Amino acid sequence: MITQAGGVPNIKTNGSAVLTAYSKKWNARYWQTGVLPAITTSQYFSELQKGDQVDITNEPTVTFKAYQNGQALDVERVNLTSTSVKIDQAGYFNVALTDVDAELSHLDLGNKYLEVGQKEGQKYIDQAFFTAMVDQAAAANKGATAGAISGSFNLGTSGAGVALNTTNVVKFVTSLQTVLQEQIAADEETWCVIPPWMHWVFVNSELKNAQMMGDPKSVLRTGFLGVINGMKFFVNTYLSGVGTAAGTPTAILAGNKRAISYTLRMNKAQKWQNGAFETLLQGQMVWGWKCVKPEGLVNAYAYKAAEPS
Repeated sequence: MITQAGGVPNIKTNGSAVLTAYSKKWNARYWQTGVLPAITTSQYFSELQKGDQVDITNEPTVTFKAYQNGQALDVERVNLTSTSVKIDQAGYFNVALTDVDAELSHLDLGNKYLEVGQKEGQKYIDQAFFTAMVDQAAAANKGATAGAISGSFNLGTSGAGVALNTTNVVKFVTSLQTVLQEQIAADEETWCVIPPWMHWVFVNSELKNAQMMGDPKSVLRTGFLGVINGMKFFVNTYLSGVGTAAGTPTAILAGNKRAISYTLRMNKAQKWQNGAFETLLQGQMVWGWKCVKPEGLVNAYAYKAAEPS
């Protein structure tokens, strides 16, 4: 079970075998297959500690002006600014494998414990991420009157989620896309992360024959469902909210990749004998994120409603 650390955990290294190859392998696999790297402006750093700061250069702003024949041209000098993302979170697992269990089991328990530990870490981080991003969207990208231009899209609120079933889920999804379009934030790769119950609604709607699933192995590997109308869809169990009623909706997030900056690294994976006929298997991760462009993020609230009879 991964534990949130108040600081970087004090992991003993005397006499340990540092599994550098394991941590590198996990980092490479995570950045290829994780949901968060697929929906954020992400970067993997080979060296990263809690307390570090990552500076990301913002996209420049250039003014387009009207021109009259013969006029002198104004010179605009662009000042490049950066956004700082603090690596302010850390976590670890630390599990004991007794020598007796290791000898009697037909499984490679050492590697199995490490594998389960990193999976628990990934779950923990996904859940923390989606909780942190709730209500980070721009004011025009959430609520009962969403839409920077029209103000006409009901995306629900935390106390009054939108009722979704197979008859209206497509309308709901296209509303998310239109809200991004009104912010001029849909001119690049866009995404939407949905809970399992909404996945069921999707595949039983009029989209069920649209081959939205893509590669059947992708869902098992990354949670990627497919592309609908230019938006990539992912299913994730760790979105906030249970989605069982209007007052307990799930927070549905959508956006473009530039909206959120994020980075994560498994710093250590190691094992060492503690002198009590057991081996401690340990892993340490550090991470940080920041919503840098709220206009590129959409926050909706929805719940699974009854199907029409």
